[in-house]
Amino acid sequence: MQTTPDPARVAEAAANPLLNATLATGLVLMSIFILMAGKSVLVPFAMAILLWFIINALARRLGRLVGRNGEPGLGALAGAILIVVAICIGVVEIVAANALAMVEKAPGYSNNIEAPTDRLSGLIGLKTFAEITAAIDAFDFTVIAAPLADGFAAFAGSASAVVIYVVFLLAEQHVIGAKLKAMVPDKARHARISAVFAEIGQRVRTYLFTKSLTSAAMAGMVWIALAIAGVDFAGFWAFLVFVMNFIPVVGGVVSGVFPAALALVQFPTLTPFLIVVAGVGIAHFVIGNIVEPRFVGGSVNLSPLVVILALSVWGFIWGVAGMFLCVPITVIGMIVFSEFRSTQPVAIALSERGEIT
Repeated sequence: MQTTPDPARVAEAAANPLLNATLATGLVLMSIFILMAGKSVLVPFAMAILLWFIINALARRLGRLVGRNGEPGLGALAGAILIVVAICIGVVEIVAANALAMVEKAPGYSNNIEAPTDRLSGLIGLKTFAEITAAIDAFDFTVIAAPLADGFAAFAGSASAVVIYVVFLLAEQHVIGAKLKAMVPDKARHARISAVFAEIGQRVRTYLFTKSLTSAAMAGMVWIALAIAGVDFAGFWAFLVFVMNFIPVVGGVVSGVFPAALALVQFPTLTPFLIVVAGVGIAHFVIGNIVEPRFVGGSVNLSPLVVILALSVWGFIWGVAGMFLCVPITVIGMIVFSEFRSTQPVAIALSERGEIT
């Protein structure tokens, strides 16, 4: 015999903090499992959405250059697509050319580290540098080469999926508004949802623009230091700094380690190495501690602690791609949480000063 639930019992269960906490924990764990299980599909789609944002942001700016406000026209959109394609082709060319040049110069770097390695071998108990060379020769390179090949193949497959998703997003974007209006016929709710989407778009575009400017400034400062020191491939390392700076906290630091290590093996003295370390340190201090908190921090309204936690969580779930996407995803989550009374405390906790719009 079916009975209707007692409203008092339902209210009591809903008001039970332990039950609510258990349900919330279960929902979070289930969401993490779905995100990790669907990584091969969700990561390319998330990257495609980010690239879609970039294309539309460029199209808007191109439209404003010709005096057109609001939604960009087909000409501005086509121009933005061509710019993004040209940038992608240029990045591939830069990486390929510098990788080939590094392989050609690698023997010279090995010769530069032979003498200090001989001294080090005496300290750690190895008689000659030949023992180190023999150990390197005996190492099975296929152990590393096979995973690298698999990684490149996976990257190529992901890139193809990203391109396909972007094409369909661009083809669908002119009907998204009509679909939303048909799904939510109530004018008040439609206006509210449209405002949320508009704020998400504005926040993400502002973050990408300000982060690009600060990353370019940091890359320029690092390039100057590398050029003064005479380090090989200064332009490539500056480009790496620009890209890696989109990973909060650790990205810029990690990217600065590689040119410093190269300066250490390229030259017989420590002076270029110290110049590079000083230049990278000054760039990170000025941009990371003074410029970015003022401009980028204001555009996302996220607590620095939340950014670090988001970096760890999304890095665990989606790897390096999650590290790149952690700030935009957290910003979107905070905006969505702020729209519901029950989740507004979460949005306040994520914000920088406890203020949400």
